[in-house]
Amino acid sequence: MPIFESKQPHAAAFKDALPFHGTGAGGASAAKQSNEHTMNIDFTIPADLYLGSDPATARAQGHRHFSTTEAAIRFAMEQAAPVSLRGALLRSGARWFSGDDIRRLYNSDMRFRRQFVPEVAALNAA
Repeated sequence: MPIFESKQPHAAAFKDALPFHGTGAGGASAAKQSNEHTMNIDFTIPADLYLGSDPATARAQGHRHFSTTEAAIRFAMEQAAPVSLRGALLRSGARWFSGDDIRRLYNSDMRFRRQFVPEVAALNAA
């Protein structure tokens, strides 16, 4: 099974289900709700990632489906354009996370720490 499937631009079907609909960068309550769940996230369940410069663009472009939440977060942080995290939304199970939440998850969990080859680590230290 591939890590992610192609984008599916059918945002209108689930537009009302998004907690950030109509609030620009998400509301304070939506951000607070997702912050409460960041430590209890299951990184092994499938996830949908919406990327765009703002939430409306992210919804319009559709989502990429990943076989694990970990793969979705890693893709968003390591391969996607940084500007696309501004409007990013991640759906993992029944929970939604904003671009800021994705950054926090990536930076706070040890599974995302990059391990360098000794030669590269020596070059970085110099």
